[in-house]
Amino acid sequence: MAAASARVHAWRPFAAASAALAAWCACSVVDLGASAVALHVARHGDDGQAGDRDRPFGSLARAQRAVRELRARGHEGPVTVVLHDGVYELDAALELGAADSGTAAGPTTFAAAPDADVVLSGGSRLRGWR
Repeated sequence: MAAASARVHAWRPFAAASAALAAWCACSVVDLGASAVALHVARHGDDGQAGDRDRPFGSLARAQRAVRELRARGHEGPVTVVLHDGVYELDAALELGAADSGTAAGPTTFAAAPDADVVLSGGSRLRGWR
């Protein structure tokens, strides 16, 4: 299980939701067969790009929209959203629903890249606080 070696951290106030997402990701094993799709997200990415390894998306929200677009077009195979190193600051809670989940035969998995250090942060930086 490659995702097991990756580290996913969470900061308050979304610690419980991030921990649940991390557990879900760690337990999901995806067979990247012929019909599988891998969408990549990186801090240096751009939401206007293709979302592949060489041209990753820049946000988790864009990857989620891409998953929903794939599913709406009838894609039934596995979809993996691969998060590369970095702190992903979320402006709002990441809400995963039926449109994101896929099926038992074609699940949607959000996972850190192997050996990546990924932080999903819902907190705000405090500046000038004493």
